[in-house]
Amino acid sequence: MRILIFFFCLTCFAQTATAQIPPANEAQALRELESRGISEQEFKAAMLKKGYDMDNIRPDQLPGLDRVIEETLRELEAEKAEAEPDSKIPAQDPSAEGTNTTGQPKQNANNQQSQKPRQEQSGNLNDEEIIEAVEEGASVDEAVTEELNKRSNEDIPPAEVYGQNIFRNQTLEVYRSTDNIKPPDSYVLGSGDELVVAVFGRSQGEFAFTINDEGFIKPTGISRIYLRGLTLGKAKDLVRQRFSQYYSFAPEQFSLTVNTARTITVNIFGETEKYGSFTFSAINTAFNALVAAGGPTDIGTVRKIKVISGGETKILDVYDFLFNPNVQYDYFLQNNDVIQVPVSEKVVTLTGAVKRPYKYELIEGEDIIDLFRYAGGLNVNAYLKNVQVSRIVNGQRVIIDVNLEEIIAQNTGFDLENGDEILVRAVSGRLENFTEIEGAVEYPGKYEMSQGMTATNLLNRGTLREDTRRDLAFLLRKNPDESVRVIKFSVDSLLAGTAADIPLQRRDKIILYSQSEYTDEYPVYIRGAVRQPQRVPYEIDMTVADLINQSGGLTDDATNAGYILRTNTDNSELLDYIRFDSRAAVDNPGSAANVTLQPRDSILIFSATDFTDEYQVRVEGSVREPGVYQYSPTLSLKDILTLAGGLQLRAASNRIDIFRLVLNENKPTETVVATLEVDESLNIISGGEINLEPFDIVVVRSVPDFSLQKTVSLQGEVMYPGVYALISKNEKLADLIARAGGLSPEAFPEGATLYRENEDIGIVLLELDKALNQPTSRFNYILKNGDVIILPKSKDLVTVDLSATLANELYPERYLEEGKISVAFVSGKNAAWYLNEYAGGIARNKKARKRFISVEYPNGEFKRSRGFLFFRGTPDVRKGSVVRVGVKPPKPPKPEKEEQGEPIDWTKIITDSFAIISGALTIVVSVIAINRSNE
Repeated sequence: MRILIFFFCLTCFAQTATAQIPPANEAQALRELESRGISEQEFKAAMLKKGYDMDNIRPDQLPGLDRVIEETLRELEAEKAEAEPDSKIPAQDPSAEGTNTTGQPKQNANNQQSQKPRQEQSGNLNDEEIIEAVEEGASVDEAVTEELNKRSNEDIPPAEVYGQNIFRNQTLEVYRSTDNIKPPDSYVLGSGDELVVAVFGRSQGEFAFTINDEGFIKPTGISRIYLRGLTLGKAKDLVRQRFSQYYSFAPEQFSLTVNTARTITVNIFGETEKYGSFTFSAINTAFNALVAAGGPTDIGTVRKIKVISGGETKILDVYDFLFNPNVQYDYFLQNNDVIQVPVSEKVVTLTGAVKRPYKYELIEGEDIIDLFRYAGGLNVNAYLKNVQVSRIVNGQRVIIDVNLEEIIAQNTGFDLENGDEILVRAVSGRLENFTEIEGAVEYPGKYEMSQGMTATNLLNRGTLREDTRRDLAFLLRKNPDESVRVIKFSVDSLLAGTAADIPLQRRDKIILYSQSEYTDEYPVYIRGAVRQPQRVPYEIDMTVADLINQSGGLTDDATNAGYILRTNTDNSELLDYIRFDSRAAVDNPGSAANVTLQPRDSILIFSATDFTDEYQVRVEGSVREPGVYQYSPTLSLKDILTLAGGLQLRAASNRIDIFRLVLNENKPTETVVATLEVDESLNIISGGEINLEPFDIVVVRSVPDFSLQKTVSLQGEVMYPGVYALISKNEKLADLIARAGGLSPEAFPEGATLYRENEDIGIVLLELDKALNQPTSRFNYILKNGDVIILPKSKDLVTVDLSATLANELYPERYLEEGKISVAFVSGKNAAWYLNEYAGGIARNKKARKRFISVEYPNGEFKRSRGFLFFRGTPDVRKGSVVRVGVKPPKPPKPEKEEQGEPIDWTKIITDSFAIISGALTIVVSVIAINRSNE
């Protein structure tokens, strides 16, 4: 029945979008039935007789459900009228002035939540999000308020004024009544707050109370204790004092906590992104309430927000909260409190070398020093002698130069005006006071420019290297126009004092060169058939033999052929090729073969392998080690078959094919084939003798239809379990079980499983009872090699996974260690019944949801809850099943927003959205309204 009631609640709420009627509750829905003289149990039983379980309505039952409900209500009314002919069911005209369809007095729309968006909005209300929020414990009021706020907050522009950001970037949030938020001692209690008192001294006990409408609680045996209007801290002292008169405990052995805070309605007006009446938990402060309204607009104040409670008005300053977050606990709210956000009076813009450039709101008595305090202070590179203030004076913008250094030193202050723009310049990052030395020195780099510094001083600081060229150096000097003047000097003359020293200026640079930079290098190269191919410096009168010997000598496979590749002296792009006898040059250095080298000569010595082709022979097929082998005239067929590990068991020794490439001089190649037979010793016994040749391919065929026995494993409750060989290619599961003597009396075919190793398939879903009863069933699988079939014993239990449930409230710790519990199977019950009956229901505080309930059947089959809108049915349970409930996954990050299109009428969007929800969810209320109109 709870689905019926829930539909009714949401239907009534959907009507509030246009009629501004307060959300109905479950009691109102039940009163609708009671007004017709029908109880919840009677209606539910009557619907169940017609095949409709109102706790588990399936999507396929929706069509025509309104007709069935109407018919059922009429039948029940007729039965009651017949049983009590003098009684008359009272009827109410839903259109009568002053009442609504729930029989409650109508209220003026101006007294209800009326949120007028101040900016472009988009998106429809998400009914599933509302339902999930209610499932998590939020009231319908809170759930819809959250959804409205979430949808409208998505398009609130970024904050422009410092302080607005905490309402727009989720620094704060709006808490629900059921959230595990413990209020501080400054929280003001009110009617509806649920309290828990715990005593754990000599006297022990835990007591739950709700402050009633008259403002008191009434403990058993203790007189009334009035708490409404007291802070939580004072209430603790009062209740402790009253309980100490009847119980024995030390002061530290007593606690009073707020278990669930009451729900209040707060009216927010003025310059906020949304305004109107907002309903939320009383544990929220005025700061949280402003989050629900989107915070102040760009022109709304963050310094002088009014919080009006009864006849008292407090001024809320967001900047106080930013510097001391505990300030928020001075602003707890009461039902019907008002928050009013006026227009800001003085906003200035701060840019430049400050830690937090932003727009800031200032109030009376605050000046430029306070502004920099709110901005987090100045950067290290801030230039204080000239802070510029841009101000509008007599309709014109003027610049005022402010010496902040003097203001700070003298503490004189400087007043700012609305609209001022303050710029703090940064100290220039240009480095001027230095000289530089680079090149052939030990310590190149920049050096401090000291008074009277000369080139000699800088040379000494840089420390000359041994290879420094001393007869020539350059000094580069920048002129005022950034052009460069080059001064040439001799380092030796400067250091010896024979030349006048050069006074340095800022940014002068001395460049020194090494002697090697002016020396040409002429290497020679050697590569090929030597032990250490390399590049070596050229030496005068160096010969071929010298370079070969320096490279480790010739390799064993070196040939006599050697070449010198010499750069042409007339054209460096051309090469001369000089042939020489490499072995004669080494063995007889005085011979003509030992050529004298020149700079940049490159020697190439050939190896015998450079002139040798490598041929291969390939063997494939039914051999143990197929592969490619290097050809040799000594390699025979027997040799290559032996190298390949010999023939496999399935090999056809009478069918060995040799494919040969026939090379015809200057003609196209062709391929021929020869078929041979060998004996057990791999000797050729038919097909003729044949010698292998380069590129031959040897293929050993397999015996046709050769295969070893294929087996399956049959385990568990059959008459003769064990390993069975398949006697035909298409033997099926039912045939195998028949060969195994059939099932044992204790077999549980519903839990049979099939595991297939073939092709890494793994578990195969199986319904063995269907396979045995219907040989043509799709579950009567053709068996494959390696299949494992397991038939368990009969199971009469159902396992319930206790994670994400409330089982910890039902069972002692030792029952919860394994995280599951097994219970007796009850025919006809679904998964939700087992969770409610044996696990206390699902844990919504852990984000568990009914739609995540699943059942794993003993044969490996898996089913989860299915539903449509609010109708959700959970899977049936069979013997041996495992019932689980999952949790709601975290929401993915929102994508970047696209550019907004044309402005959208948010009020129209809300109205249309509620109309859509109402059309889908008002089956019961529509039927009741139709019946009333017919009376």
